[in-house]
Amino acid sequence: MKRKIILILLALVFVFSCVALVACNKGEKEALDTYLLEQDNQLVDADFTLPVKIREYDVTWTSSDSAITLEKRDSDYLAKVTLGDAVKEVTLTVSIGKLSKSFTVRVAEFDVYFIADHYNFVRIRRR
Repeated sequence: MKRKIILILLALVFVFSCVALVACNKGEKEALDTYLLEQDNQLVDADFTLPVKIREYDVTWTSSDSAITLEKRDSDYLAKVTLGDAVKEVTLTVSIGKLSKSFTVRVAEFDVYFIADHYNFVRIRRR
C-alpha cells in the first residue's frame, strides 16, 4: 500500500514537471513567433544590429554565410555586412534555448557607383 502511494506521488510529480516545462517553452515560442526582423527578405548593403534579448529571453544569433558575420556586444549583436560579386542570400537564425526561427536576408553586390553616391567627397584645393 505504501509503495503504491509513493509510485502515485512520483507519477504526479513527473506529470506536473512535464506540464511546467511545456508552459516555460510556450513563452519562449511565443516570443520567437511574434519577433519580426526588419531586414527579413530585404536587400542589405550596410551593417545593422540585432537584439540580445527578445522580451525577457536571452537570444543567440547565427549566420549561414560569411557575407554577414555576427559580433556579440553588451547590448546587441552587430551584423557586419560584406558585399560580394553578386547578390547573396544569407539565413540568420535566432535561438532561445532549443527553439529557433530563421530569416532570409539578401546581401547586395559590391557596386562602386552605389557606394560613391553615399559619400560626399571633399575637394582639396591646392594653392
